[in-house]
Amino acid sequence: MISLAETPRPLKINGEEWQDAPQWMDKNYIFKYLDTYYLSWGGDYGISKNVYGPYECQGAFGNGHHLNEYAHGSFFWWKGQFYHIWCYYLRPGYKYRESIITYCHIDEEGRVTTDTDFQDKHFDNGVGQYSASWSEIQAEWYYEKSPGAIKEGSVNEGFVVSNIQNKSWLRFSNVDFGNNIEFFTANKLTIKGKGQIEVRPDRVDGPLLGVLEVPKMKDQDHFRVLSVLIKEIEGTKDIYLVYTGNRKSEIKLDWFSFSQ
Repeated sequence: MISLAETPRPLKINGEEWQDAPQWMDKNYIFKYLDTYYLSWGGDYGISKNVYGPYECQGAFGNGHHLNEYAHGSFFWWKGQFYHIWCYYLRPGYKYRESIITYCHIDEEGRVTTDTDFQDKHFDNGVGQYSASWSEIQAEWYYEKSPGAIKEGSVNEGFVVSNIQNKSWLRFSNVDFGNNIEFFTANKLTIKGKGQIEVRPDRVDGPLLGVLEVPKMKDQDHFRVLSVLIKEIEGTKDIYLVYTGNRKSEIKLDWFSFSQ
């Protein structure tokens, strides 16, 4: 935490979300992203170019899973991923609560969205854990990434991982391969050049399970689903998706999956 060596003074917040907040509203949280300060309270937040404000209300940063006036929490980065953690009431009453955590994203317009889509589909798994039986594993759910790879997209349209170039990689930890897996499938967009997506367990240079060829595309305006046969794998493994190509090649990854 960074302290301010100045006399404390009130922060001003403009907007109906703050005006309508309960009088007892407490446990605010401030973080900075690029040149903007974000101030959260309950399930809402405001932004300002100055740490002292005034902050302009932006509305809610998520829906469902008790993201309401009691959801005081915090945000943090870890291994290139952004997370939101908040107070989760098991049932009404001060004593019946615990913490909940999920992936969080900031879109191209600076809006914050808590990934409740992940919670809706995979609440029992939690972050940093995946199942090979899922129909899709979103690329933005990575546990760790190489420098340079970035999330991009919007609250309304969804997110992808972009700027995937030669030697870029994404790590998905604790992938449970409960059934016999035969295929790896990825939905990707070729930006330029051609390359390969290598599927490797446990390490960036782990044994090669399969190689998905990413051809050069004439039409670069849409995503394309490609599949490849992979070696047999069992148990729970960290999976690295490693992209290799010439120095000018680049792709975006939307989602991937494993199947029989």
